[in-house]
Order: sequence, then C-alpha cells, then structure tokens
Amino acid sequence: MLDSERSEWTRSWKTLSPPAQGLLLAGVFCLFFTSGLLMDIASLGGNTATRLVANAILSGGLATTYVLVVRLGARWIIPLVAMHILIASQFDKVFGHAGAPLTGDALRTRMQIDVNVTTVAIILSFVLLSHLIRTQGARRARCAPRSSWRATFIGVWCRGSRRGSASSSFAACRCPPVKSAAI
Repeated sequence: MLDSERSEWTRSWKTLSPPAQGLLLAGVFCLFFTSGLLMDIASLGGNTATRLVANAILSGGLATTYVLVVRLGARWIIPLVAMHILIASQFDKVFGHAGAPLTGDALRTRMQIDVNVTTVAIILSFVLLSHLIRTQGARRARCAPRSSWRATFIGVWCRGSRRGSASSSFAACRCPPVKSAAI
C-alpha cells in the first residue's frame, strides 16, 4: 500500500464517527462470520458445535482485524498474514479435527441450521452496511464543501441555482431547496 493510499484510508477512517466505525466493523464481522458456517456445510456437518462457533467467530474476527490493520500501512499486513497462518495451522490442535460427515436427518437438520444462520448473518451485514452507507452518504451530502461533487452539479439539479450564487453557498451545511429537477 502506497503512503498516499494509506493516508487516504486513514483520513477516511478518521472521518467516521465511532458509531459509524462500529457499524463498519460489525457489518464486516457478520459478513465473514458466514465463512465459518460455510466450512461446516463443506464438511457435511462434521464439525462439533464448539468447533463450528469458533470457526465462525474466527472468520469474522480475522476479517475485522484486516480492516483495522490495513489503515496502519503495509508494514503491518505481513505480520497479520503470518498471525492468520499461525492461527489457521493451530486451529485443529485447539478445537479438534472435524468429525465424520453427518448423514440422513441429522445432516438435513444441520444443513438447515447452517443455511438459516448464514442467511441471518448476511441480512444483518447488509442492514448494518446499508445503514452505514445511508447515514454517511446523508452526512457527506449535507456537509459537502463547495469543491465537492455537490458544488459541481447543484446548478444542474436545482432550478435557478448557479455556482457562486447565494442559493448554492451551502450555508450551515444545508442543501438549497430543490424545486424541480432539470435534466
């Protein structure tokens, strides 16, 4: 990661309020939590409940850690990848190997549970990330500086508004009222 990319990511991260950072991290966690559940589907339900939960939490936790570490720069990525490999290589020693695949009704029940929990986690991730995008987009649209995209397009979208006029001054971080859209 180049220093300019790092500084851009760091600046972007710092513009997020703590609740917005929490939404981002929770959304990433929920999205990657599903990876642990998909591993159970791939092993046909051969994981114990403890191993299944640990795998799901580890998947979400590692993804969240990557998001946090990327903002620190390239020098931290290599140690994180090394830690990821170390944790993955030791996972079986801590939580035991996956057992034999389930069959029949036990397999059907386990797959249904895996699919349902995966679906809920994906929906939760979507809701969290959508809320983040909506709130941050609204915040940015209200408080965009004159040099932003709003200043460029406000004259096109708002009838009677011209760049540099009082109606496009964005005083108090508010959009001028939109009477009708001109295309």
